[in-house]
Amino acid sequence: MVQPGHLYQHRKLNHQKLIKRIKKNEGFSIKPYKDQLGFFTIGYGHLILPNEKNLLEKKIKKNHLEIIFQKDFKKTLKNFNFFLKSFS
Repeated sequence: MVQPGHLYQHRKLNHQKLIKRIKKNEGFSIKPYKDQLGFFTIGYGHLILPNEKNLLEKKIKKNHLEIIFQKDFKKTLKNFNFFLKSFS
């Protein structure tokens, strides 16, 4: 029987492993660069959106890029879970 909170801890652990793997694979850049498709990217592979032109113009601190990564990760995880449920 699964203990209450155990599944949450297991998922959290898996998320931490996934985050570590993504960061390792993406690498990190404090300066904007063009990805292999020619799109501007920053931080841990964050695609700079049209409404984020400020990320191109000024120096961004690493902790701000970390926050952006966390938001990207949460959004992606939410979308993944949504699509996973729709195929179940």
